[in-house]
Amino acid sequence: EVGANPLMPLHAPGDEHEDDESVGSSMNHKFPGAYEPCLSDNEPKLTLKGLGVSLFSSLRAKSRTLGLLAAVALGALVLGLSLPGRPARQPSTELPVQAMQEMGTRPEMCSAQANAEQMARLRCGCANMAASQAVGCYLAGATELNSNELQSLECKSESEESNECHAAMFHTRKILSFGTRSPGEVGWSRTIDYLSQALSSLGWYVEYDQFTAETPLGNKPMKSVIASFNPHGGDCILDLAAHLDSKYFQDFNFLGATDSAAPMGMMLSLAESLTPLLKRKLAADGSLPCFRMLFFDGEEAFVRWTATDSTYGSRHMAATWSETRGPFQLSYGSTRLSSMRTLMLLDLLGAARPSLTWRYEATMPLFARMQGMERKLRNAGLLKGSGGSDGNVYLSSQGSSSSISDDHLPFLERGVPVLHLIADPFPSVWHTRSDDLSALDPPTVEDLAFILRGFVAEVYALRA
Repeated sequence: EVGANPLMPLHAPGDEHEDDESVGSSMNHKFPGAYEPCLSDNEPKLTLKGLGVSLFSSLRAKSRTLGLLAAVALGALVLGLSLPGRPARQPSTELPVQAMQEMGTRPEMCSAQANAEQMARLRCGCANMAASQAVGCYLAGATELNSNELQSLECKSESEESNECHAAMFHTRKILSFGTRSPGEVGWSRTIDYLSQALSSLGWYVEYDQFTAETPLGNKPMKSVIASFNPHGGDCILDLAAHLDSKYFQDFNFLGATDSAAPMGMMLSLAESLTPLLKRKLAADGSLPCFRMLFFDGEEAFVRWTATDSTYGSRHMAATWSETRGPFQLSYGSTRLSSMRTLMLLDLLGAARPSLTWRYEATMPLFARMQGMERKLRNAGLLKGSGGSDGNVYLSSQGSSSSISDDHLPFLERGVPVLHLIADPFPSVWHTRSDDLSALDPPTVEDLAFILRGFVAEVYALRA
């Protein structure tokens, strides 16, 4: 069952799970929702990767016969010989131009072939593309929600005992009530516990990237939270992220309502709203791409922002993931970082009338889709706030060529496409004692949370 796994720490670098039979090609059979992205159930295919895994597995089992057979088959494939009934895989990356145009995706991102079967093989094609191309390709499999479906995604509950979806402000207030979240403080520990319990209770798989960081103020504990829905579902189309810590100030306790308690509240509200839809789609389809939330620790500088005094958690995670496999990855030889198709980072959100622009061309189709979601929600009368600084919309049509130093950079530098949703200019309360609950505009917080819920629901083709 999805999420049945206990809370576990992130496997240490170099841990190859020698005794873990649940990792590898057998995952397809052990877990519902797991898949080899490019294999069809009725078309068994033999690949170099598959033969390598078979050879490796057979050697581990110390089976000379199977090892010999796998070695012969591998040699045949290398020599270009065809094995009876097991043709080599031909990755399919073609998608109908008309479908992509209707979805707002640029046709040049996926070569076109009007074949209905190609849509069923969407994930195969996108997974074999360069990261910068795969973003638009995945969008060709998105859905369009109508106004009634969108209305069902509204989260309004403010009751502790309610089983309904809680408003983003409900979670934000809870997080702010814990106090400052500087690493090692009581509020920091309580925030980590709150995130972990909220998501694990929904059935998400929760783990941690835990380490000790050398800072200008001495060694500090770091504990980033990683929560995954269907972690054995192959590539994660979206990794939705925010930082969980708040900045250390010697003379006052900084709460960081916009920085980034409100983004965390939006993410928890999204998880409550969409988890039932994710479970339903997984049960109906039998497979679902992974959806992951990352809560980075140590984003804030302890003294002055530099390359080494900032983004401790994201730098550690990106470096670790570039060298190791995740506990549920299906393919030997690939890294956990390779499962990331897009990192969507939220920061400095919650104050009234923010200006939100797109910054990276690779994720422009995603930003455009978010703009479309905002228009639909506003036209349906489901948004309550006054909008952003650019007229009555939060998501501006103006792009920005500037790059803001934040938790996305360690991943961007390693080739992961990034959608950076950050208020620019920064809120007037940035890094002041005034960045508390009073700095937030509740209608803006709930509107942005609503846009996020609708956007993710469409990208993952979730019918409400």
